[in-house]
Amino acid sequence: MIELTAQDVGEFKALFKKETGKDITDDQARKYAMSVLRLVALVVQPESLSSDNL
Repeated sequence: MIELTAQDVGEFKALFKKETGKDITDDQARKYAMSVLRLVALVVQPESLSSDNL
């Protein structure tokens, strides 16, 4: 499992603020960032979801 550093969380918070204009807590940033990482993992590994495996 991926571990986010304090710097990772801070960078995500800065990006979130830049894009949405909203501040979020460290816990929210960690949760949102992990959700994004899980989504990216699904997108970059499409062979695991091919029609042959369904």
